[in-house]
Amino acid sequence: MVATSGAELLKPSGIWILKERLLPLAALVTPNVPEAEILVGRKLRTLEELEEAAREITRGAVVPSWPRADTCPVPAQRRMSSTMAARRAC
Repeated sequence: MVATSGAELLKPSGIWILKERLLPLAALVTPNVPEAEILVGRKLRTLEELEEAAREITRGAVVPSWPRADTCPVPAQRRMSSTMAARRAC
């Protein structure tokens, strides 16, 4: 959805299809932080914001999802706790 340079790789209609049609079918969702920000429509700066975004992205999933935000802006030792907390919340 978003290139490393920050350029958007998907049109708004494609993002809608991804959010409404494809993500609910996914068993694993691994957006990077810029992609997660697009999916939830806001900036994500804290661990708590990342955890809430993970829950929002997988809400309504047909199958249980395992959200994980890649390239977290939080220290590496906290990344796993973010992922695990998001898994428990789903």
